[in-house]
Amino acid sequence: MKPSYPHLVFGGGGTRCFWHGGFLTTIAPSLPPTEAISAVSGGALSALAHVTGQEERLLALMSRAFREAKRNGGNISLQRWLSDGDLLVHQDLYRAVVMDLMSAPSAVAAVAEGPAFTVHLARPGLLGIVPTMLAYAIEVPLRGTPHVRFASALGARPLAVDARQAARDGRIVDLTVAAASSRPVFAAQQWDGAVVMDGGVLDNAPCADRGPQLVLVTRPYRNLPTVAGRTYAAPSRKIETFKLDFTDADGIAAAWSLGEEDGRAWLDDLHVAGRA
Repeated sequence: MKPSYPHLVFGGGGTRCFWHGGFLTTIAPSLPPTEAISAVSGGALSALAHVTGQEERLLALMSRAFREAKRNGGNISLQRWLSDGDLLVHQDLYRAVVMDLMSAPSAVAAVAEGPAFTVHLARPGLLGIVPTMLAYAIEVPLRGTPHVRFASALGARPLAVDARQAARDGRIVDLTVAAASSRPVFAAQQWDGAVVMDGGVLDNAPCADRGPQLVLVTRPYRNLPTVAGRTYAAPSRKIETFKLDFTDADGIAAAWSLGEEDGRAWLDDLHVAGRA
């Protein structure tokens, strides 16, 4: 019997999000059709790849982009900047990969006509983006959970965006880039005239209020809550890549491979449970 997880939650984690692809492509035969998606941060790109059936293509595109960035000065290059290029490689590289992914035939239609799909952004409070990010960076190791709250106490507020409508409006690339925007490697982004940032600072795995859901996170958190109808899937060990290193093609390949390994273990557990 297949587990009932019609709702998928894609947590954030930068380059660690390639664990999502390895895990999901491995367990896909055991899952029912996806009916709803919640995504945040780099998880929005993972979700796009899932909805459009391009997980492996995304890995190939990003790996190629990372190798090229490494050849051309790395994440930060004064020489590149003095030659009228970008000092930081991240934002343009990320946008180019998302555009390439969504240029595939029927990709935009797959999102526009696909399952309910919400991308979670954050609006910084009066203190601005940097203090909000620092609050998140302090809280995660302190509390060991993706469901953070310090940034909210500083005045940051959530903004949930319908990705299907964004696809219909020709804005799905902009939305995906906005979801991943993390200062200083990304410039401040706007959505409908409001300054927005990576929604992971408010909740790095934004779950639905009800219904069975599979929550994909990218750290082996020590304090994942027990909630009826909610199943967490997490890496079995720390993913050894820095989430903002856009030159580490081997790192995202390793994250993917760990996802496959963890997916096989997850399936084995299902089979054991089915025989019990």
